[in-house]
Amino acid sequence: MPLLKEKVERAANNRGKGRHHIVIPFTAPFNSPLLYANERVLPIIRGVLGPDCALGCYASDTPLPGTDYQPIHRDEPAELFPEAAGIVTPPYELTLNIPLQEVTEELAPMELWPGGTQWVPNPQRIEQVASGMHSYKATMKQGSVLLRELRTWHRGTPNRGNEPRAMLALAYTRPWFRYFHVEPVCVEEPVWEQLSESSRHLLRFSRMRRPN
Repeated sequence: MPLLKEKVERAANNRGKGRHHIVIPFTAPFNSPLLYANERVLPIIRGVLGPDCALGCYASDTPLPGTDYQPIHRDEPAELFPEAAGIVTPPYELTLNIPLQEVTEELAPMELWPGGTQWVPNPQRIEQVASGMHSYKATMKQGSVLLRELRTWHRGTPNRGNEPRAMLALAYTRPWFRYFHVEPVCVEEPVWEQLSESSRHLLRFSRMRRPN
């Protein structure tokens, strides 16, 4: 909540009006391996991206009460290989979403278009195309998880509740892919020194920072 308060005061609506993407500091309680290296979730991620994957982004997405729909989009708008538009490639990023409270129909659940939209480039009339396709709203219990491919079509829905809806978003990538348009994970040196070798490997592309 202090991080959200700072964003609101700076009017940093970087995901649409009333929607805040907040970089999460890699400090307690967010530096727990239960979150970023969960023994149930991480094997699934490695099974899709390979054992050498890395954690490239650690943030939260928080819509305030009164927010409206986002445009339908995918999180990687550009083609990986623009000279071969439409080529089908295996997944190279997975986003792990963890809600910090129960996400109900009223509390801005993410709407997703499954069934292969990750393999379809952004059409010029994505809203029109998506309107004739199946979608679902991801209502979730507190502490549950959602794994989604970077390119899957989705959007934020209105927050009709009375509180902000905080959801962690951790981006795992193949070792050659960089999430250039988001801030990387930042780890202070004393925290880094306490990490296991496995965690250091997962966080090897993070930015190191000396404490003030």
